[in-house]
Amino acid sequence: KAEPFRDIILLGDFNSHVDWWSLEEPSPSDKCDDVLLDVTTTAGLQQVCRSATREVQGQAPSFLDLVFVSDITRTLSCDVYPGLSGCDHHAIEVSYATTLPRKGRYARAVWNFHQTDHTHLAQLAHLAPWFLATGEDCATNFDLWCDLAYAIQKDCVPLRSNSSKRNRFPWITPDIIKMARRKRALFKQAARLQCSSTLQKAKELQRSLKRAIHCAHNNYAHDVALKAKKNPKLFWAYVSRLQSNRQHPCFVDNNNRPVTSPKDIAEHFASQFSAVFNSCSSSTELDPDTFTRDLEVSVPASAAPLEDIRLSLAQLDDAVQLIKSSHCTGPDHLAPTFVKELYPHVSFSLLRLFQSFLDCAFVPPSWKRALVTPVHKGKGKPLSDLSGYRPISITSILCRTFERAVNQHLLHYLENNNVLSASQHGFRPNRSCETALATVAHYVSSNLDSRIPTDVIQLDLRNAFDTLDHAILLQKIARAGVRGRLLLWMGRFLTDRSYRVLFHGQTSQDFPVPSGVPQGSVLGPTLFLLYVNDMPNSAGSVLVQYADDTTILAPISSPSSSANLQRHLQLVDSWALSNHLSISTQKSAAMRMSNSRNVACPRYSLGDSPIEVVESLPILGVTFTPSLDFSLHISNTVSKARRTLGFVTRVSRSCDPEAFRALYTALVLPRLEYCCSVWSPYQAHLTSKLEGVQRRATRTFHSRLTRLREPLPPYDDRLRALKWQSLQHRRAVARVRLLCRLLDGSMDATYLSSSVRLNKRSDQPVLQHARTVHHRHSVLIDALENFLAAPLSLRSPLPQSRADSAAFCREFSRLRQQ
Repeated sequence: KAEPFRDIILLGDFNSHVDWWSLEEPSPSDKCDDVLLDVTTTAGLQQVCRSATREVQGQAPSFLDLVFVSDITRTLSCDVYPGLSGCDHHAIEVSYATTLPRKGRYARAVWNFHQTDHTHLAQLAHLAPWFLATGEDCATNFDLWCDLAYAIQKDCVPLRSNSSKRNRFPWITPDIIKMARRKRALFKQAARLQCSSTLQKAKELQRSLKRAIHCAHNNYAHDVALKAKKNPKLFWAYVSRLQSNRQHPCFVDNNNRPVTSPKDIAEHFASQFSAVFNSCSSSTELDPDTFTRDLEVSVPASAAPLEDIRLSLAQLDDAVQLIKSSHCTGPDHLAPTFVKELYPHVSFSLLRLFQSFLDCAFVPPSWKRALVTPVHKGKGKPLSDLSGYRPISITSILCRTFERAVNQHLLHYLENNNVLSASQHGFRPNRSCETALATVAHYVSSNLDSRIPTDVIQLDLRNAFDTLDHAILLQKIARAGVRGRLLLWMGRFLTDRSYRVLFHGQTSQDFPVPSGVPQGSVLGPTLFLLYVNDMPNSAGSVLVQYADDTTILAPISSPSSSANLQRHLQLVDSWALSNHLSISTQKSAAMRMSNSRNVACPRYSLGDSPIEVVESLPILGVTFTPSLDFSLHISNTVSKARRTLGFVTRVSRSCDPEAFRALYTALVLPRLEYCCSVWSPYQAHLTSKLEGVQRRATRTFHSRLTRLREPLPPYDDRLRALKWQSLQHRRAVARVRLLCRLLDGSMDATYLSSSVRLNKRSDQPVLQHARTVHHRHSVLIDALENFLAAPLSLRSPLPQSRADSAAFCREFSRLRQQ
């Protein structure tokens, strides 16, 4: 049955003030805008105009003129041009196709790993003279090893041309291509011979071709949806094909002249990215050999220094297993997929090569070079603005594998010797955004329960990862206990680095990297933790860090408390200046959290710059408000989840019902459950608001599964039939899971672990007293109540490992559902 109005284009002046900078997550400004988004989402329409259409001097650009389409795959482009003179609205030009569009203008050669000759690869790896790479010169050994590996890669993995002019959609199979060619030939033959029977055959073949394309697309979308959770990159590549509006930004130079050559654009991007580096003299003129030798003398050695690392084959195996085939090929031209395929045949030679690098403190020159690809940030940044792009570095896959093995030793040493601050939750085992946010929420909730306001300061370190001083970093590495050849290797690894920008197949000239940790490296985050490890703390406040995100919490019991917090901020500001870091006061914020609505937060400052006082404060993706009720965060979460659910519903409309389930699990649930143990509500209206998203999802899934529209069974019956769990149940389990991590010793020596007290007789956690209902339903108190509600036989003895915690949570979830 033909569907009426299958292709719809709805455009005009909607006079709405929705922020459409991100087409996937539009931001409404009032309830009318929210209604417009709900109506278009329900109708399966999608907005494709990415640029503002009305600009008035002194006012922010606005999206008043919109273009909605029902089939975004047919939208070739949507461009905005200056309007008529005297009109404050721009003109919109939409190109719409009746056939599937082709994308891009540049061709490149890529490795076709699906055609790899595995037998020939194994033979060549066995016959290759790897023993030649065992001499005394590490540079020669590395070059020989890479030459042998690259020769095997060229011989066993064919190249294919990825021509963008003929870049077809991945669901277009060779059989479909043959049918399309046959159809064109029949139409030409019918036109040439004026034969009606041939024309009829061509039309029949055209209908068959359309059915084949439709079927192939549905099968491909189904497969991608099922793989969305384990391979999200494949899914988003598919989505980007559907959502791309084929806009080619027009870049301009400093004189406002257009830049069109890919080579020139790459140079402009390189200049833009290099501007963030900290070109201080101590880093640009640093000689790692002399400097590390002086550090050996000037920095006192620790009781148990880390001087040498002995790599094992098991550690190298683990590092290679973490290689992802989706990673790009680095400057050494060795593809990650090929390295993973070659490794079983060359594991011992690669281990010997890596160990020689540590013994001789050698860093191959190619490991100090990076290819940088500009990626648009989104979030309202114009496509033509160079500052709206972030650099994504592509480094050697061998270097990243080597770094993983070294980083495992380094992190083990730092954790066992308690070098890292307990306030740091980033890039560490058993720590996460959830533990950092739970620390903030429990500390503030405890103070509010005692009628003590809390001032929260959120600090932003400007370009922290790119501006670290190498000399200061090496000093801190030495103070942490790293000595000898390992310290020298790190000095050589950090210095004399360079990068090139890659844009549409063209590269810029080399630009130096005088500061910062190497972007895209595995060691970089751990080295950054050492750099900010000595940020000053205060006895009257709590410091919570997640990498460069810093939050300071201070109870305000008297006017002197605010003065103490201001002195703490001055210490932090002085520390940043002495470490060549800069704190952005424009992005920092302060907020007072109190039970009283009329308590104002005092003005704090960093140096001579005041810190803005706000009414809502986002910390690591969760929005805090003065009353700590998380209602604003829940509203934002529900709004985003509803948009994502509408998108999932549209994408999976012609797919198998299981594809909808897979997409809901991979895309919608993570939005609804990000750090949900921290902000799980107890109020009925907020719980119902969250549950409404899954209620809508179960309606869609159940109706597709049973092919029945009405009547539908109740929500609880649908959950049981689909074997789903309510979101409220999942949040309760998440809280108990966090508590189990505190009890099994995974998070020792933290503020949260010290907040859980055990009864000396029963060896069970003690339920803390809560004066207010709000505190009784906070993250830690509610988790303790649920944990103690479980049978004693289940919780005694307490979990002793992560496996015990996982087993307890599974049984707790089962009992709670009964």
